[in-house]
Amino acid sequence: MRRAWTGLVFAAALSVPAVAGANAGGDVTKHLTEVDVYLKDASNNTRLLFLTSDTSRGGTFDRTLGQEQIANIDRSLAQADRHLAQLRSMPPRPAIDLSKVDSLSRQLLQARSLMSNLRQGTDVSRIHDTSFQLSRTLGRADADLAVIAETAGVARVDQIPITEKQPVSGRGINPLDVTSPELKGPGFDRGFDKNPFERDQRENYGVPSPSEPTPPSTPEMPRY
Repeated sequence: MRRAWTGLVFAAALSVPAVAGANAGGDVTKHLTEVDVYLKDASNNTRLLFLTSDTSRGGTFDRTLGQEQIANIDRSLAQADRHLAQLRSMPPRPAIDLSKVDSLSRQLLQARSLMSNLRQGTDVSRIHDTSFQLSRTLGRADADLAVIAETAGVARVDQIPITEKQPVSGRGINPLDVTSPELKGPGFDRGFDKNPFERDQRENYGVPSPSEPTPPSTPEMPRY
């Protein structure tokens, strides 16, 4: 009994690393995808800030809108950095390029250091120049993330296909529409002779076809 119990405990101990490894693989995908999402959000808001702060064409800078864009960039960078830190704290995996992970971490650190110029910036031209520098930094970070995702086998967010769910009937047929031609068989409403069910009835019970003449019946002779 003791030997059987020892074997059971040993088998359970062996199963723990496999489960942990499977969960670790899912965590890698989750954190890389979240970094991708927040990095794209920061990049899009930086592009928009660069555009709205360009007053060289005689436009005016909307400071309320600019502050909203800066807040969006700051939040996205903080979230991307948080998920990257969780990824770095996980056990090393052969599929992850650690040199690119370190490079991505440095790019995010540089991007967050530029945020102080944007938060305290009152000069529109300075905001415009800083947003340009930030956009270049985020571009390098995205290049590092592309290598990491490719080696880890994780799809980028903009490459995830979104397809419409197919109907249960397969071809979009409404099962409640009894007039649909898709629901009609080869003999539906096309005459008695074309209905396979009624044709079987004729063959089994001797019912003649409407196109065939009915033979005269022969009266039975009386029995004495």
